[in-house]
Amino acid sequence: MAPSWSASAPRAANVSFVDPTLQLPGGAPAGSQMLVLKVDGLSGPVLQAPEPIKLIKDLGIPSPPEVTVTFTILGEQTPGPASRLWTIEATVAGLPDNVSQKRYARVQFEDTESILEYTLTNKHPMAFAWTLRPPPTGWSLTAGRVASVALSMGPVPATNVRLIHSSLIEQSTKVLLGSDQIQICHNAAGPCQTDFSLAAGSANQLFVRVRDEFEDPGTYQGAIVIACAQKPEGDSFNLTIYNSSCWRRLIGVLVIVLGVVVAWFSTVYARARTMHDQALMPAVALLERLKELSDILDRAPRVYAGDFAQTKAAIERLRGQLDPKLLKKQGYLPPKLPIPYVSTAPKAEEYKAFLQSLNDPIGVLIILVRDGLPAAWSYWQPGMGAAREGAIRKAITAIDRLAPPGGPAKPAEAQAQVGNTLRDLRTELGPQAIAATGGAPATPSTLTYERLTIDVERISALFWVVWALLTSLAGAAILVLAKDGFGVRMDYIYCLFWGFGIPAAGQSFMQLTAGSVTSALGISLVKG
Repeated sequence: MAPSWSASAPRAANVSFVDPTLQLPGGAPAGSQMLVLKVDGLSGPVLQAPEPIKLIKDLGIPSPPEVTVTFTILGEQTPGPASRLWTIEATVAGLPDNVSQKRYARVQFEDTESILEYTLTNKHPMAFAWTLRPPPTGWSLTAGRVASVALSMGPVPATNVRLIHSSLIEQSTKVLLGSDQIQICHNAAGPCQTDFSLAAGSANQLFVRVRDEFEDPGTYQGAIVIACAQKPEGDSFNLTIYNSSCWRRLIGVLVIVLGVVVAWFSTVYARARTMHDQALMPAVALLERLKELSDILDRAPRVYAGDFAQTKAAIERLRGQLDPKLLKKQGYLPPKLPIPYVSTAPKAEEYKAFLQSLNDPIGVLIILVRDGLPAAWSYWQPGMGAAREGAIRKAITAIDRLAPPGGPAKPAEAQAQVGNTLRDLRTELGPQAIAATGGAPATPSTLTYERLTIDVERISALFWVVWALLTSLAGAAILVLAKDGFGVRMDYIYCLFWGFGIPAAGQSFMQLTAGSVTSALGISLVKG
């Protein structure tokens, strides 16, 4: 709306600009142009009054922008019968590029004040146009933090060229690489030259630069918008920026190795060791019983130490048959370290039958050692006569002959024969016989396992090392080296999962997994 105004002159006087348009050259921020001020509807003395124009001044509307317009009266033209004309010079400064404004001037003619509307413009006579050629879509900051942009100008120059918006978003963390971290510069190195102008018809190379202090890793996708005063809405282009570092990649490789090692221990070694120990437990239980029997024999009186050699031999023979090394050699136990390429299934049924075959011989030995021999030698006392000592030795020898494999096959038979022998001994010794008690307590049974040293197990260990190395290298190539934006939290999680054969979700181009490496080597990992 035009400002309101009032006048005290006669209504017949009319003040106006002949052509109310003040046209500057296209895009010019300052300059001078001529206007013609006309006052008509005059009569009487006012037609010859000297210097009747007392004031002509721009009102400063609109504001902002801060544009200054100064009017200077250069002279009066030939008057008409009822009008007068003056040539006015308008001097303009601070006009933005390619704009058109409605402005207002206050004019005082004699005692009359008028508010005149006029147009100030520096619009280009031709339409603004430029051609933008963006950098490659994939840009790795590891290779450099500067990418070039080609910008060809049309017939109208561009001023105040700048980057006004960035929508680059990291795809997993959703962190924004905003316009405070990315710039459009007129120079490739040194302090960024921003807010510059480009000449009409020029071909220009501009530079998109990411600030050195920006270190957040990841893959940033989105668009940036470059604008100028002539095209304030700007033009956008899509861009993908990758940011990582050598130390982040190294950590990723180490995490892959950690994942492979943890996966191997949890899915291969721990399961194999558990199966081995579970299979060995029945044999260990039988070995502990035989060890207890040996401890009982060690507490026998010294005078009878050599009188039960057959029983001792039977115990040692059974302990040898239950030795873990022999059981493994016979294929009864699964290996602690799985052997690649070879079926390692234990002979479960044969092993079960073997253990059952030892029940009766061990049962017989328990009767002989726990119930028979100690009961016989308990009647011995120091200084007793040779006849009585011989009777005890005779009973011990008789019980010793019952030891397997030559003795009774069943524990019940051995129990009956031992009872008869002890009854005969008590009869021969007479009612004065008193059984002695006491003796050293049995020592606890312990079972130790030696390190595996056979060639097959050494070869197996070497193979697993090779497997872990190849799996780690494949993971490094796929998850770390092939991803320019490596380093966000999910990248490290994918690295840890690699050793378990879990593919990286959301990355369809990664068809290779740790399971692929395992299959390629012909390994069949047991899955629970």
